[in-house]
Amino acid sequence: MLTFAKICMVSLVAVLARWCVSLGDYSGAGKPPMFGDYEAQRHWQEVAVNLPVQEWYKNSSRNDLMYWGLDYPPLTAYHSYLCGLVAKYLKPDWVALNISRGYESYEHKLFMRYSVLLVDVFIFFPAVYWTFAARKPHLTDQDASVKSYLLMLLYPGLILIDYGHFQYNCVSLGLALLAVTSLATNHDVLGSVLFCLALNYKQMELYHAMPFFCFLLGTCLRDIRRGGFWRLVQIGLAVLATFATCWAPFLLDLDTAKQVLNRLFPFARGVFEVNSSLVFFLFSFQVHEKSILIPAFMLPLLIKDGQLVPYIAFMLLYPLLFNAFNPIRPDTAPPTDTQVWVNIFVTLAFCISCVGQVFLSLALVIFPPPAGLPDLFPLVISVFSCAHFLLFAAYFHYCQFTAGISVDHSHKTKAANGKHSKTFSKAMNKATVENTTKHKSLANKLKLRKKKHD
Repeated sequence: MLTFAKICMVSLVAVLARWCVSLGDYSGAGKPPMFGDYEAQRHWQEVAVNLPVQEWYKNSSRNDLMYWGLDYPPLTAYHSYLCGLVAKYLKPDWVALNISRGYESYEHKLFMRYSVLLVDVFIFFPAVYWTFAARKPHLTDQDASVKSYLLMLLYPGLILIDYGHFQYNCVSLGLALLAVTSLATNHDVLGSVLFCLALNYKQMELYHAMPFFCFLLGTCLRDIRRGGFWRLVQIGLAVLATFATCWAPFLLDLDTAKQVLNRLFPFARGVFEVNSSLVFFLFSFQVHEKSILIPAFMLPLLIKDGQLVPYIAFMLLYPLLFNAFNPIRPDTAPPTDTQVWVNIFVTLAFCISCVGQVFLSLALVIFPPPAGLPDLFPLVISVFSCAHFLLFAAYFHYCQFTAGISVDHSHKTKAANGKHSKTFSKAMNKATVENTTKHKSLANKLKLRKKKHD
């Protein structure tokens, strides 16, 4: 009961932090003609609720794809449709076809902010809780799962992008997190379905597809003689069924399905819609999706969106919270020389990162860029963030290849126990037979002696 109360308190704190950020401006506020991502999400609701499914991804006089055309997978479109239905019920002007472009009002802002909060609380919050609740209990800290839950929910990157800039990243990330936890708790089929849902909500999950595929395939092949093949068949059928369900309305017509794919993967888009479709997809896709900005240095975008104050508040408060509530697991064995050097490198890199972020933030806010280099600071920040990604990639690869292989020996233990049990039973039966034979022989000898005596 006490843990439940703590979870509720942490959840309320997380909701409060999100609502404080949402009080500020959003992407493209008051900036016609294209506005920003806030308008993109509103426009998708407008399209989805007023046009048949077959026209959602198709360019027409009623659906100008050059104006924030729908370019996310079907699950996002269905979500936009549901939000559009509610918006149309509350105030039809919010989603009136072709005449509601750039609609802005205080009431509509509340509606849009609530739409993010609703899916966040019902998808991302439970996903985070299950992730830490499913872990092994901390050896010395009974509140470790609650603290981890707090730190994950208050992570600045996701809050500033979803509630400041305006996105629904919490949906795809929540589904992906549920999928990871499902695999960690040996629910492979459920995890496969959840990841397919995440992928069908936002195509950025393609970057996580290879780890999921390799893990599931390796698990099935390792247990191929103990039902692994049948589990692989189950996973395959679950994946096909999930994709078929999500794409069903678009698979009735081949041209419609092709149009959806062309919108999701912009290889065929013209140079006027994106700079160069191939280069855009390979090098700028993640920036376009804002997913790259969740762990990166987001200050240039947040300044543009009027989110400087929330950014400063989170950058000051979150390190303090992390230092106070991070549940560090005690080491059961002394570190090796390599681990000592790795820990020193990680600590040094962390300090350099913090100092660099402070200096770049101050430079961007205080000093104007040179006249001939207007994008100097964003470029330096991009290089700074890229260096972080490379270092994190190297560090996590080191952790992966030095962690060893965890193999489930439970089936061997059961088999060994069964074998020992059978051996023990045979020995007991043999001993019983031998004892019975000895008793019979002794009884016969006593009978013979009695006869002789008589």
